[in-house]
Amino acid sequence: MNSTEYRAKILSLLENYQKDTTTISLLNMALNRSPRVSAEEVIGSMNFAHGDGIGTVTGHISDRTAYIAMHYSGKTDAINKEAVSDVASLLWKKTQERGRLDMCIAMLSPRQREVVALYYMEGKSREEIAGSFNVTVRTFHNILKSAIDRLVEMYELTSAMDD
Repeated sequence: MNSTEYRAKILSLLENYQKDTTTISLLNMALNRSPRVSAEEVIGSMNFAHGDGIGTVTGHISDRTAYIAMHYSGKTDAINKEAVSDVASLLWKKTQERGRLDMCIAMLSPRQREVVALYYMEGKSREEIAGSFNVTVRTFHNILKSAIDRLVEMYELTSAMDD
C-alpha cells in the first residue's frame, strides 16, 4: 500500500470507529452465545413435517427416517461449525484491525490523541473541539491533519502487519 491508500484506510477506520465498536461487541456476543442447531431439533422438525402438525405422526414412518436424521445431524454439525468459524474469523480481523489502530493512536502526542478521540470517537464538532482547546477551527484542522499524517507514517512502518 502507498501513503494515499493508508490515509484512506485510516480515515475509514476512524470514521467507522463507533460502528466498529458495536460490531465487535455484537460479534463477541454472537460467538459466545451462538445458537446451535441440535440433531434433536432436526429430528423434532422432521416429526412436524408430516402428520397432524402437533408433533404426533399419523401413519407409517419410513425406513429412511433414521438415515435422513443422521444425514441432517451431519449437516447441522457442518452448518454450526461454519457459522462459528465465520463469526470468529470476522471478529479476529476486526479485533486485530482495532488493536493496531488503538496502538498507533496511543503513540500520538497527547494533544493529537485527544483531538482524534473527541472528533472521531466521541463525535464532537470541529467548533466544539476548537473551543475546548482555545484554538481556531483552522488550528484544529492542522492538529487533526498532523495526527492523521503521523498515523499514516506508523501504518507504513508496520506494513508487515497488513494482510
